[in-house]
Amino acid sequence: MKVNCYPAFDEKGNRTLLAVAEGFKFSDLPQWLQDRNKDIPAQESDINIDDYSCRWWLSKPVADNLRTQGWDASVWVWGPDKR
Repeated sequence: MKVNCYPAFDEKGNRTLLAVAEGFKFSDLPQWLQDRNKDIPAQESDINIDDYSCRWWLSKPVADNLRTQGWDASVWVWGPDKR
């Protein structure tokens, strides 16, 4: 499956990744996701959606979202919460 990835960091320094399946329009994403990712260049990636080891960010929930809704937005929190 071809996906466009939008890797970034949020305001707390956590890694974020928006993955959008080929054929799903960026303009059809929720507006807050469009706003957060509009200035991030897309990185095209060809993944085996059934092989979770093919990308560090791919998991069953991400694969399920890509299959059913055409996109997934994930956040990874590293280290202690410093809020």
